[in-house]
Amino acid sequence: MRIIEAILRELDRRKFLGFPIWEFSYHSFFRQYGHFFLREIALRHPLRTLAGLWAYRQVMRNDGLVTRLCAGDEEAFLQWTCSESRGNACQGDGLLVALSFCQKPLPGSGVSRGGCPAGRFNHECAVLGRPDPFVPEERLPLSCRTCDVRAFGLAALRAGAAVYIMTSALDIGWDILVPLIDRHRFRQGIFFLCPYSMPAFILPLCIGRMEALFVPYDAGDCRNYSQFIRADVGQKSERTQLSSVAREKVMALLDRIATGRDCPPSRHFRREGALFVPTTASNG
Repeated sequence: MRIIEAILRELDRRKFLGFPIWEFSYHSFFRQYGHFFLREIALRHPLRTLAGLWAYRQVMRNDGLVTRLCAGDEEAFLQWTCSESRGNACQGDGLLVALSFCQKPLPGSGVSRGGCPAGRFNHECAVLGRPDPFVPEERLPLSCRTCDVRAFGLAALRAGAAVYIMTSALDIGWDILVPLIDRHRFRQGIFFLCPYSMPAFILPLCIGRMEALFVPYDAGDCRNYSQFIRADVGQKSERTQLSSVAREKVMALLDRIATGRDCPPSRHFRREGALFVPTTASNG
């Protein structure tokens, strides 16, 4: 097994055939997500999968960490998002902001104390689920005041974006990838991810032809498949964090989207399964 893993890691390092996900794919093939990907994506959409594989190879030819998957830079992403807001995006179908459960506070000392009041390994948020999510900070539990899920979730609400709190790969598959590929539910996405899992995550988005920006964690992230698979079932004792530069950059981008969109202001979220979908004066 160690010899096989060493070979797969070397294939990843060399980006053999243009794919740096040999080890991830090998291990996932024997797990539920691998079966899901083959059954619900590859076999149901063979032509789109082939096109996505080709697009993926083009993306992964770039050296270094991929931070975007779109035709252009962040400025092009911003312009496209604001233009899309004149259509179905006003109903919460345009932009998706996908955060991770591991950004929630951990139980312990300091401001976290009891940890996330909504629990950690789930799609819930005690603030985003309120009818008045913009409640003054002093009325919130201490752990919520410094939580990135709350901060980015409220910024996404101002920008008219839907919010999803990622948990397991299988949940992401059913909640995000199937609607994306079957119905093109979301046109664009901002995803907060571990650098390790980012190459594997990019592939289905290429198949779904989503314009996406990726925000890599700077600390507390999974560094190998063993850590990834434990986090995939909620066994994550670290809290993932962004660099201050990445945090400021994403906040500025969401603020600019909020300023440039041509939609009624979003007041709060409504739930659609695991999704937080923004509501406006026109959609309730």
